[in-house]
Amino acid sequence: MKFILKVFFAAVAASVLAVAAKFFLSHKFPNANRGLYGACQMRHIDNLFIGSSMFRMGIDIGIIEEFLGENSYVLAYNGNQPVSILLELESLLKRGVKIRNLYIDMYVFSLFSKPSLSDTRLIWDLTPEESIKLFKILAKDRGDKLKFAYSYFVSSNMQYFFTYPVSDALISARYRKGATTSAVIAEGMTPQKAEALNLGYVNDAPQKPDPKQTDAVLKIVKLASDNKIKLAFVDTIKYAPIYGSRKYAAMISSYSALLDKVHAEYLRFSDSKFENNCENFTDGIHLSGKGKLEFTRILCERILKNQNQ
Repeated sequence: MKFILKVFFAAVAASVLAVAAKFFLSHKFPNANRGLYGACQMRHIDNLFIGSSMFRMGIDIGIIEEFLGENSYVLAYNGNQPVSILLELESLLKRGVKIRNLYIDMYVFSLFSKPSLSDTRLIWDLTPEESIKLFKILAKDRGDKLKFAYSYFVSSNMQYFFTYPVSDALISARYRKGATTSAVIAEGMTPQKAEALNLGYVNDAPQKPDPKQTDAVLKIVKLASDNKIKLAFVDTIKYAPIYGSRKYAAMISSYSALLDKVHAEYLRFSDSKFENNCENFTDGIHLSGKGKLEFTRILCERILKNQNQ
């Protein structure tokens, strides 16, 4: 019986130690090809793109370097929302990273969504203080705070923690300066898949922007201004049927109006040939490998045009 108790308490102690080590040390683990750690290693970034999978899958870092310079980086997390983007920007500035030009993903659905976490990699990359701050934002209006706390602090990224040497090497090989490489080629939709595409989520989106997300957007604009960072929001090109939705038109109009109020620059694109080619997209909002290359060139040309005006 004593032996069983010793084994039990030893297992509990080891588990607590592992969770504590993950929480306090994960942000220091080398991860130079992606995330906050990779951005911090650059120290000075001329062109920083912060966004969601729309940026990660839709921006080709090689083309960015060709047009805008090698000192560029893509900081992307799945479903990245204004509340988390604000925290990421604050983290970079606090860690001493100098940013010249900042481009924020104008992902309209995130503005209309309640604060949530779609990518646990962000927890891994944040310092303990930043992680607690994000938890408080996400847990405030939840009815399952204890369950969420367990998944947030205990179970999230635990498998990655134990397999880090192997997992990180495999994952890092698919990234360069935060963006997916040519090794990750997303195929475009076939006409048959495009025909069957379900866009019901557009009409199911909330009617009004979330107040916390709206406040975060305004704080991002102010933070950039206070730190003399040239800021622009970027709306990546979507598949044509998305633009045909009255609901989406109203949502993007609300986002644009919000930015207009604070005189923030935003880049939107109108290219009917691109938008109507289903091979440029993997679904209604994400670009394929083919679409990524073409869109990145369009984006860079627009940025350079604006800079020369």
